Amino acid sequence: NEDTIFNINSRAGIAVTLKALAKVIPQSLVENVFKFLLEDSPLEDGMDIVRDSMIKAGNEIINVNAKKDASFTIDLLLPKFESELEQYKLEEEENNNNDSNNYKSGGNNMVEEEVVNIGVSLIKEAIVIFMGQIAVHLKKGDERISKITNVLIESLSSPSEKVKKVISEKLTKLIPKIKDEAPALIEKLFEILKSSDQGYSERRGAAYGLAGVAKGYGLSSLKKLNIMGQLIEMIENKKHAISRQSALLTFQFLSLRFKKLFEPYIIHIIEHLLRSFGDNNSLVRKTTIEASRAIMGLLSGTGVKLVLPGVLKGLDDISWRTKKASIDLLGSMAFCAPKQLSSCLPSIVPRIIHILTDTNNKVVTSAKEALGHIASVVRNPEIQDHVQIILNALTEPNKYAELALEALLHTNFVHVINAPSLSLIMPILERGIRSESKTNIKQIAIQIVGNMANLTEHSDLEPYLDMIIPNLKSSIIDRSPETRALSAVALGRMDKRMGEEKFHNLIPWLMDQLGNEESSVNRSGAAQGISQIL
Repeated sequence: NEDTIFNINSRAGIAVTLKALAKVIPQSLVENVFKFLLEDSPLEDGMDIVRDSMIKAGNEIINVNAKKDASFTIDLLLPKFESELEQYKLEEEENNNNDSNNYKSGGNNMVEEEVVNIGVSLIKEAIVIFMGQIAVHLKKGDERISKITNVLIESLSSPSEKVKKVISEKLTKLIPKIKDEAPALIEKLFEILKSSDQGYSERRGAAYGLAGVAKGYGLSSLKKLNIMGQLIEMIENKKHAISRQSALLTFQFLSLRFKKLFEPYIIHIIEHLLRSFGDNNSLVRKTTIEASRAIMGLLSGTGVKLVLPGVLKGLDDISWRTKKASIDLLGSMAFCAPKQLSSCLPSIVPRIIHILTDTNNKVVTSAKEALGHIASVVRNPEIQDHVQIILNALTEPNKYAELALEALLHTNFVHVINAPSLSLIMPILERGIRSESKTNIKQIAIQIVGNMANLTEHSDLEPYLDMIIPNLKSSIIDRSPETRALSAVALGRMDKRMGEEKFHNLIPWLMDQLGNEESSVNRSGAAQGISQIL
C-alpha cells in the first residue's frame, strides 16, 4: 500500500515478469490475466512505471497469442474490451447527471468521486491501447478496424501525453488497412484543430492523431490530402490564435512521425516559425519554442545545411523582429543531434556573438538567451563548472575574457570536450590569440588551443582549423620568445593528433620562414615549429 521504493519495484517486477512469461502462458489463462489487469487495480497504480509496465505486459501477451491464433485471441479479448468501455461510458453519463445533485448537497463526496474517476480514466486509456494492439492483428477489410480506429480518435483527448503518442503510433499501423477512410479522418481531426470550443489537450491530441494518420497513409498525404495547404492557411490566420497554435503543434508531430522525410517541408515553414516567435499571443510563442526545438532536434546533416542559410540570412534583416526571431530559431538548433551540432555551431555562435553589439535591447537579450540554450547542452562536467564565466566572457570580453582563459587553463580535464563546449570556447580563444595588447592572455589562449587536440573529437575540432592555423602561424613568428615556443608546441600537437593531411601547407610555409634572411625572429619560430612537428 505504501509507495516505498521496495513496494514500487515489487509491483513493477510483477509486470515485467508477466511480460517475460507471455510466450509460455497458456491460452486458457489469457482471459484470467486480463481479468487481473482490469479488475485488480494494477492499471490504476499511482506510479507511472508500474502502470506503463503493466500495459507493456498486456500488449506483449496480445502479440504473442495473436501470432499463435489471431482469431481466438481477438474473439476472446475484443468483446471484453468493448463491453468494459461501454460500461464505463454508461457510468460516466450517470455520474454527469448526478454532478449537479452533489454540488447542491454540499459536495461531501466530490473528492472521493474524483479519485475514483481518475482510476477509471486510467483503465479506459489502457483498454484503448489494448484495443489498438488487437487491431494491428486484424486483416484488411475487417469492419472492426474502422470501429477501433474511431475509438482511438476519440481517446486522443486523454490528458496523458503517453496515451496520445501511443494512439498516434497505432493509427500509423492501422491506416494502411483502411486507406480510403483517411481523408474523412483527417477532415475530422482538422475540425478539432480549428475549433475554439476544443481545449488545448483535445487539439494537441488531434495534432498527434493527424500526424499518425498521415504517416500511415504515406508522405504523399501531405500534398494529396492537402494537409500542408490547410496548415499553412491556419498558421497565416492572423485573427485566430488557436489555429496558429494548432498548426505549430501539427508541424511538430509531423516532424516527429516522418523524421528525415519531413525535412523538405521544413524549408517551407521556416519563415512561419520565424514569424511565430514574435506572435502577439503568448501561447503561440510558447508553442513555437517547443515546436522549433523538436523540429531542429531531428534535422539530419543535410537538413541543417538546407535550413541554416535561410535562418542566418534573417540576422542581416533591417527589422529587429526578424533578427530576434532568427536568433531564437538559432538557439533552438542547440537541440540538434550531436553529429549535426558539430557541423552547425561553428557557423551559428560567431553570428550570435556579433549580434550582441546590436542597438536593440530585445535582439541582444535574445542573443544572450540563445547562447544560454547552447550552454544548456554542454555535457563536459569541467566546462559546466565554468559555463557562467564563459558566457560572461562572450558577452563582455574586455571584462571577463582573461578570467575565463585562466579558469580553462587551470582546469584538469578528464572528459572529452563536446561540440557545444567548443563552440563557446573557441571565440574566446580566437580573441585571446589575436590579442596584441596583453601578451599573457595570448600565451594562455595558445596553451589551451594546444591542449584541445587531446581533449576533443577530431570531427568536432576540424571546423575550427581555418581559424586556428592562421593564428598559430602568426604567433609562431611573434616578437616574444615564449609566445613562439608555445605556438610551436601547439602546432606540433595539432599536427600529430589531427594528421598531416590537415596541415599540408604548414611545412612548406615553415621552410619559407626558415629561409627568411630579413628576420631572425621568423627563422627562430620556424625552426621551433619544424622541430616540434618532426
